[in-house]
Amino acid sequence: MLIRNNLYLSNCDSVYRRSKEDIKSRIIWGLAFAEKIIITPNMIIDNNGIDDVFNSGKIYKYLKNNGVERIILRHNHSSEELCLSDYFKNLHGDYFLSSIQKSKKSLNGAERSEIERRVDAMDKLFLREFNCVHERHIVGPKDLSSKIFALLNSYAENHGNIKDNSGKIIPHKVIESLLGSDDMKSRSEWYNYANNTARDPVLSEIIKYEILDPAYNDVLTKHKESFVLDRLPSGTKLASGILLGGIAYRKEISTVIKLLKTLNYVHTLANDGVISWFIEMAEEDVAEFFMDHVVESLRATKTWENMHQKLAKNIGIGIKYES
Repeated sequence: MLIRNNLYLSNCDSVYRRSKEDIKSRIIWGLAFAEKIIITPNMIIDNNGIDDVFNSGKIYKYLKNNGVERIILRHNHSSEELCLSDYFKNLHGDYFLSSIQKSKKSLNGAERSEIERRVDAMDKLFLREFNCVHERHIVGPKDLSSKIFALLNSYAENHGNIKDNSGKIIPHKVIESLLGSDDMKSRSEWYNYANNTARDPVLSEIIKYEILDPAYNDVLTKHKESFVLDRLPSGTKLASGILLGGIAYRKEISTVIKLLKTLNYVHTLANDGVISWFIEMAEEDVAEFFMDHVVESLRATKTWENMHQKLAKNIGIGIKYES
């Protein structure tokens, strides 16, 4: 595998309000290049049409035939095994659905029925068809906010040296306002609060990718697990067609996996051979991205392990390391 550990599909979270096609491309990418993909109940409850994505030809075919325990359903439920239908029923009324910008208690009958239908369909797929791994991962109600406050304090100490591509930083008064909030429990709530506090779309985006997203990824992942970014550390947005997505999207998932496994064992290929393979297999925009951002870095790398780390960084993969 290119990503040689479990991969949390953080870029499929409902706060991004992605289309079905965007979610599909990211799931295919994860299945093709990672050991296992990690998803959460929120991704299923709050992404309209995600059941259609998992029922689509390429994904369904691969998971049905080769995908035993390739999906980890990571949840914060009291029991190890999770029934998504029961999970949704037991969510508190203030649970905020980013996809439709409503709390659970504000849903009308049709909206509630659609979510209930979706989670019931996913229960059947995950339990009966794909043999998904259920994994309990306890996140306390204050854990996300505590991590956000730690990052905000760190940012405040160093904000003079931290700038995005436009040269903007998070003003001290905005940091103080964010630090003054202690009743947010979810990233959706934090996103809304950041939007209202910043009152500037560019500044709001800076808060999200500098503070909120890193904090959320940290509390949802474990040591040495990976998570997907849709921007490089500089804040550059990456199109969904980049990140080698074209390879996995055009090929059968199992074929791409076999090719990647072959690369692990064909040592005579060396780095130049690996680079040539990626460029040959990729679509034009992916090849250009590799030539511009990745190739020189990889040619200076001596081992596959180091190459894996550099490649992950350059294609927008973060890896969590416990301090």
